Amino acid sequence: MRPELELMERIEQYLNGKLSPADKIAFELQLVTDASLREAVQLQEDIRSGLERASLRSFIPRAKQHFYRRIRYRWGGFGLGLAIVGVIATVLLTHHDRLFTIVPGMPAATQGELYMIDCRHDTVLRTAHGAMVNIPGGSIDADGTDTVRLEIKEAYTIASMLRFGLLTQSDGRPLSSGGMIYIQPTKGSHARIARPINVALPTLRVEENMQRFKGTVNDKGKINWTDPHPLVDSSARKAIAYGKGLFETNCSSCHSLRSSLTGPGLAYIGQRRSEKWLYDFIRNNTKLLAEGDCYANYVYNVYNKTPMNIFPSLNHTDIRYLIDYINSESALIDSNQVPNYTRELDSCRRYNRLVGALEKNRQAFIRDNGARTRVISSDDTGTIINDTVPLITGPNSVTPIEHPSIYYQFTIESFGWYNVDALLKDLPGVLPSELHVQIPLKFAAEVNVFLVLPGRKIFTEGGILKDSKMEFGFLTDDGQIPLPQGEQAYVFATGEYQGKPVFALSSFVTAPKQKINLQPVPMNKEQIIAMISHLDLNQLGIRVADSRNADRIRAVDTSLAAIARFKPQHCDCDCQMNAAEKDTAVFEYRPSR
Repeated sequence: MRPELELMERIEQYLNGKLSPADKIAFELQLVTDASLREAVQLQEDIRSGLERASLRSFIPRAKQHFYRRIRYRWGGFGLGLAIVGVIATVLLTHHDRLFTIVPGMPAATQGELYMIDCRHDTVLRTAHGAMVNIPGGSIDADGTDTVRLEIKEAYTIASMLRFGLLTQSDGRPLSSGGMIYIQPTKGSHARIARPINVALPTLRVEENMQRFKGTVNDKGKINWTDPHPLVDSSARKAIAYGKGLFETNCSSCHSLRSSLTGPGLAYIGQRRSEKWLYDFIRNNTKLLAEGDCYANYVYNVYNKTPMNIFPSLNHTDIRYLIDYINSESALIDSNQVPNYTRELDSCRRYNRLVGALEKNRQAFIRDNGARTRVISSDDTGTIINDTVPLITGPNSVTPIEHPSIYYQFTIESFGWYNVDALLKDLPGVLPSELHVQIPLKFAAEVNVFLVLPGRKIFTEGGILKDSKMEFGFLTDDGQIPLPQGEQAYVFATGEYQGKPVFALSSFVTAPKQKINLQPVPMNKEQIIAMISHLDLNQLGIRVADSRNADRIRAVDTSLAAIARFKPQHCDCDCQMNAAEKDTAVFEYRPSR
């Protein structure tokens, strides 16, 4: 069974009290959260009510067809807008013709809107559902009185037509109505039309072959639509025709209404984007792209960054008529067949907001962790040396990089040790030398590199050399450093890579010019400690442990990985979220000290 039929049958069971207690509870819970289901239930109740009042049981199959069309065209619908003349008028559609009808009366199933009219003056009424009724002064003769009370009923959907007990037939031929309006004096009032009045019905669709029909009510209160005549031309139809010409001249080579070509299908674009946005985009879409407009950039990326032509010569009126034409044609197209990039962009924004909030908190945890490698040093007197950077610096000195701690933190404890400044004090056996330590490129930006001379109790941190991305030195950015010759030395690297701690260590004997290659490898904490423990580093201790917020960061990473599975398509555009979107957070982390 088709889904629409299944839905309708289930609603019928609910309305008839035939659902089991458990199914009824489940259905009513769904009603609370599903607006479209509530609309469908209300619509079916209206249809049932109209059928009962009008005794139209034989028309149930046709009512169901209208029900399905209403479901499919929830955002569209059929409707005709035109100026009509007469006291009681209705607009009808056939499969081939657009019909307009004047009738002497309609069944009064439900009370409509009431208006008090001064017959002496021009009056314009705008009804609750959007019809415009223009009554020139002197058009209504109210049996010598100056005022008359009018009742107006409108029916623009099959449900409301059934509610008012209206049939849509012309000599037995079924018609599909685009809207009906009924106007007559209230009960007890007497009036007649002395001159024509004008009525315009709201619409999303205007067609050239619309016709005017006359409606007659038989003794059973049913209406038959007869005597079709062409309508007089209207400004609305002229505007639509002009907009159609603009579309065919400027748009049709890249766009259709229903489907994608070089650019997206344009049906319903008038409902999905504001008129101002469409005006700005059509005249100069490159400006919107450059300004970071999210929707413009999103669609630009969906269509492989193919730029749309700009149309600076089109004015506001041109674009208004173009949009009117597109809106009119959209009424005949199933909105579900035309991709709605506004909805897709909204999904992308929601995804990015959530990811951005998680990333924001992740960065707060990382900042709270501090540096990835902490060095605790003291000299022979017990005075703490705050860092391992040389105290004597110059314009060519290397600069160690402080990496943030994510999952792991290295702690280096050196008691009675000195940094490289001690080698600059003309000590015996210390000669000018050159030392380069090379790290593979993928690790070089993620590690800290250290030099250890156990015999001299020298411990210092290196930095990237000039014009290099993968070589480290320990004093100047060309690799120069004074070193004692022929002594045992070590270089080691600590860091994180792809969520795991990495470590490398190499021992060597100092010489005037050397290049040491270090290859960091992923290790667990125990492996790193074991590797260091058998070395005689003269009271130099190296420890590795989880960072302060490691578990919290891993939890965020798990959430990010889970969310990534639901990332909307085309969500990697160049869209720029505004400041409020960027600053949105699920929660704000404040570290406790």
